[in-house]
Amino acid sequence: MAVKLVKDETGKRSKGYAFIQYTSQDDAMLALENMDRKSIDGRMVYVEIAKPVTNTFGAYPRTSGPYRKKFIEANGTEGFNL
Repeated sequence: MAVKLVKDETGKRSKGYAFIQYTSQDDAMLALENMDRKSIDGRMVYVEIAKPVTNTFGAYPRTSGPYRKKFIEANGTEGFNL
């Protein structure tokens, strides 16, 4: 089993979620069945099977409006059709 705790940009504070890679699909399903919507130390735990990101094209804005301008300002134009 491997655990990746997701932290903020500074790397100091947890964002409140983690990815756990189980050694078997059966173990992952047991975690889903037994831990989803359970309370640990007063905090609700939600368990989901991670979905792979397959389409990165959706990250690009489709209009020529202010969202496109903000995207280009934040990310540059590399790989972007102007």
